[in-house]
Formats: sequence, C-alpha cells, structure tokens
Amino acid sequence: MVDVMDDRTNSYVATFPSPEEKRIYCEFAASSDACYNEINYRRHEAYFDPNGNVYKVDLRDLREKYVPVIGSGTFDQLERKNRGQWRSYFDLDGKYERGELADEPGLPGYWGNRSDGYPLFTLIRNDLYEIEWDGDRSTIQFTIGKALKEKYDYGGNQRLRLNLKGVQRWQGKDCQLQLWYDETYDVVRVRHPVKQPTLTVHAGGQTYTPSGNATTPSQATTAAIDVGANNTFSVVTDAGDALVFNARSEFTRFQSISTHIADLQSNLPDGVYTSERIERRYDDRRNRRDHHHDAAVRHLVEWLDERGVEEVIVGDLTDVLSTHWSVTVNTKTHAFWSHGVLCKRLSDVFEEVDGMRLREESEAGSSSTCPCCGATGEAVDRDGDDIRCLDCEFDGHADVVGAVNLLVEQSQASFADVFGPMARPTARGAERTRGDDPNLGVTHLQWNDHSWTPVGSGERGGQSTNEASVNP
Repeated sequence: MVDVMDDRTNSYVATFPSPEEKRIYCEFAASSDACYNEINYRRHEAYFDPNGNVYKVDLRDLREKYVPVIGSGTFDQLERKNRGQWRSYFDLDGKYERGELADEPGLPGYWGNRSDGYPLFTLIRNDLYEIEWDGDRSTIQFTIGKALKEKYDYGGNQRLRLNLKGVQRWQGKDCQLQLWYDETYDVVRVRHPVKQPTLTVHAGGQTYTPSGNATTPSQATTAAIDVGANNTFSVVTDAGDALVFNARSEFTRFQSISTHIADLQSNLPDGVYTSERIERRYDDRRNRRDHHHDAAVRHLVEWLDERGVEEVIVGDLTDVLSTHWSVTVNTKTHAFWSHGVLCKRLSDVFEEVDGMRLREESEAGSSSTCPCCGATGEAVDRDGDDIRCLDCEFDGHADVVGAVNLLVEQSQASFADVFGPMARPTARGAERTRGDDPNLGVTHLQWNDHSWTPVGSGERGGQSTNEASVNP
C-alpha cells in the first residue's frame, strides 16, 4: 500500500478590519518585498563576480535589518524563494546553452522598487499562520516582527488578524502561505496550499480515495488548449472532458475602462498626454486583466493535474494573427487578451507542476474545421461560439472544436477518443440547442471578480455574434 501526496491550493480574499490593520500589512509586505530585492541584488553581484557564488552570499546584515519587522520565519521563506528563482534560472540557462530553448532566459527579477512602489507580496511559513473558519467571522492571522508589534502596541503573542472570505476546497497539511495586496479592490489575495493524500494504491491496481471510496484513475494523458477571443481558454482532454473559461463579461468591462480613459484623454490640455488619474485607470485595467488571467491559469492547471494529464498542447497564434485581423479581435488579442503574456504565464505555472509538460503548436484554422468530416470553408457555418458543418450536420462549440482539432492533429488521440466510440453528427432535422456536443462533457466557467465558477447552460446567455474567432 502506497500513499500518494499531492499539492492543492485554496484561494481566498482577506479584508482589513480597520485602517490600522491595513497599515500594518502594508509595512510588513513592503519590507518583505524590499528584503527579497536586497537578497536578489546580493546574488546578482555574486553572479557577475568571477569568484562569487550566488548560493554563498553573506546575508547576516540583511537578517539583522529585516527580521525585527518581518520575523525570522518570513526572512527564511524569502531567501528560499529567491534561491529557487536562481536555481530555475541556471536550469533554463543550461537548456538554452544546449539548444533546448529558443530564447535566452533572464536573470531573476525584482519585486518593485521604492520609487514606483512594491507589489506588497509576502510569504508566511506554515507554522506561523492560523485560519479560523466561522462563517462571516472567519479570520486569518499570522506572525509579524517584534519591532512592528511594538510600534502598534501589539502584545508578545499577538498576531496580525484579517477578515477572511472564501471556500476551503482542499484540506490537508498547511504549506507556505502567499499573500499580496490587490489595490483595485483594496483586499489581500490569499493562496493557501496544502498537501493531502490523494489516493492509496493497493495490490491489483485498485485505488481508494481518503474517504475509502473506490475510484477509477483518469485515462486522460493529453490535453489541448484553444486560446480564443471570446473565451480565455477552451481545453479538451483525450478522455473527453472539456472546460471553457468565458471572458466576454470581463472584456466588456475592459472596453468600458478603455472608453473612460479615452474620455479623460480628450479633456487634457494641448501638449499634455496623460495624468495621474489616467495612469490609475490604466493600472486598474491592467490589474483586473492580469488577476483574472492568473486565476484562470491556476484553475486550469489544477483541473488538468487532477485528471492526470501529462502533456498539454497550446495553440500558437503566430500564423493566425498574421493572416486574420479585425479591430475587435486585435483589441482582444493584444490589449485585453495579451496572448504572449498569457502563454508566458501558462509556461511559468506549468514549470511548477511535476510530470506535466507544455508545448505550442499552430492552431490556424482549427476553429473552422469540422472535426468529424474535415470540411472547411463555406461548408462550415460559424456564428459566434457555435459551429455547424453543413456537410455532415456536426454541431458544436467553436473553441472546443478548435481544441479537439488541435488535440487530434498534434497527438495520438482520435475523434472517437474525445467524443466517445459512439459519437456521431447530429441527425439531420434533429432539434437541439446549438453549442455543446452531447457526447462531450463541457463545463463552462464564468469569472466573478474573485474566482472561476461553473455556470449552467441557461445562465450563459447563449451569446452569439457574427464576430470572427481569432483562430479562423
């Protein structure tokens, strides 16, 4: 019998009970960021010193400087975090030198600066925080440095306490807590990883969950991701599972902020091109987009990991964007969608997951080709998210179809693997709602400003436009 441990991550939102707690958190987190930057700077110096060693830099003076504010536990977590960043850099640099990477990796970067501001990100060791669940009175508290306690008249064992909102999806052994301040919403984002025994393997290959229920291991080994204009991600596995991240509502909000920025710019005096208010709106727009993208990537990777996927194929839009362009699609792909940044984020997160690899392949034409009979052009009718083959009557979700085609073309998976051995086109004249193929289990997710949550087909609104997909 073998217990298999796995990492799972809960995401919460913490709020400040009063302005004092906010000041304490900001001082604590800003000191954490400054500490990380100074550690990183020492290692940069050692890297460029012919006799230096980035892993043997003297940090004793930095420990004396920052421990009174952030505590020794957080100092150690920051040092280890930076050490890990340097290990990753040397690993990637080795791959680049061997010709396994096309782009030369950059040295580990910094977490903001004193002039432009810090991201107010910090790390808490697993034995230095406590989460108490009590409905609307749930809290999270963690240890701060002695000097910070004295400044705000905290008792010797008193911790900084914040209000907590969210749902604990995963339980297990607490791991390092990650916190960062979201200025747009004036909240602290909380990532709470845990380790839990995911299954126990017995003789004969049968598996049992911790609750004792017998399960069948996922047969999925490969998945494909279609990065679309209307949906952040549409992903399909070779076991027939599908997930769609709907981005319409967030793009509408992105456009609204863009319109407001344009209005503010139109009222500027001649020769003046920006203002503090305009820059704040740009920051708001970028922060909202990046937060919703980051949450989508994390949710996607966890979903794939749960299904045992080992290889993930993501659509490369280089060929698509060079041949297909429109004002709306260009706005989505470059400003709101930021395809390059999004794929870089995907790559970074996949590096954290053992046993799962990511590769890019061209997805040109994938969303306008019938996966059943291979028809293209005028034989395929596109209407927003819907695709219908006029030759064989296949009917499905365009971005899901794009992921299916990518999966079948770039892996050993077949159409029957994904849709099931009895999958067939919709019978001519049959009445059903267009969108999701009945042979494919599609889950639709919608962004609620904090997390991605499932929605029913009736809640999706069935939005269909004549706007072309980014991957024709």
